[in-house]
Amino acid sequence: MSRAILELAPTPRADLSCRRELRMLHEHCFGSLERSEAASVLFALGYTEGRVDALQVLGGFLGERPPEARFSGPGLSLLMQPDDMAQHAPFRGSLQASVEAELHVESLGTGTLPVCFASAGYASGWYGGLYSQSILIRERNCSAHGAGACDFDARLADPEKLIAVGPGLDELVRLGELNAHAETLLSSVDCEGAMLGRFDPLSPAAHIWGPVMILPYSGQADSIDALLSAETDFGAERVRVVVLDLTGAQIDPLEAEGLSRLLDLATGMGIEPVLVGCSASQIPGAGDNPSLALPICVPALAQGIALGFQLARFGQQG
Repeated sequence: MSRAILELAPTPRADLSCRRELRMLHEHCFGSLERSEAASVLFALGYTEGRVDALQVLGGFLGERPPEARFSGPGLSLLMQPDDMAQHAPFRGSLQASVEAELHVESLGTGTLPVCFASAGYASGWYGGLYSQSILIRERNCSAHGAGACDFDARLADPEKLIAVGPGLDELVRLGELNAHAETLLSSVDCEGAMLGRFDPLSPAAHIWGPVMILPYSGQADSIDALLSAETDFGAERVRVVVLDLTGAQIDPLEAEGLSRLLDLATGMGIEPVLVGCSASQIPGAGDNPSLALPICVPALAQGIALGFQLARFGQQG
């Protein structure tokens, strides 16, 4: 049934970083399809995009894809932030200022039911892909009908069973078929060009995806401010790993002292640091105390991203 649902989509791929395309998708689906079909199409498109993006991150880590296969999630605000993510248990999350809800209201007005089906689909594919599972995320409350934020539930799902992507909707989606579709799409992705247009690894912007924070190092003060802001906005217990990108950074003795303070702050907050673009010999104080547990160092950002999610998952299991 999922393939039949995808056949109702106006395009085989959805550019979820484009506001105009997302608005047109909602207008097309809710203007020409029954609600269950419209919701399922949007969910399926979001799911396959999220799954492809997650598989590219994992592929970059495993060496099955070029190092350029790296990604920071969708360009728009679509990816819900988990409150307490556990690999084998249900979890919840929220999305502040949902772009999808905003665009739906602009085009189709307010209603009484959730509308962020592409967002729920993207998050399902993204987190399921990173954890190599089939995860169903459904929206409980939506800012499109006056809620303060868009709230979501996530649970493991049987990939072979037909499921409904929202309460009161028909069971039209089979996650196993969407997983296979994502694998097909992945084989045709231009990893060396497609992703770099959506994520600039030279950008100083920090990204937080659930339990993992990606932090390009821009000096002691800015990096510490970013880490403290994450604790204020999301809570330190929700960010479990920080991937600190030091690629191209000049770590002189003064800067090394600042980096040491940053690492101490992270570990003091219970956050595991992963350093990208440097070796263990460049870590401040590495030669002073051989028994000191040093942060994990990896050469490429894609490796750091995927390793960050693996560490976050291991922390939950432990």
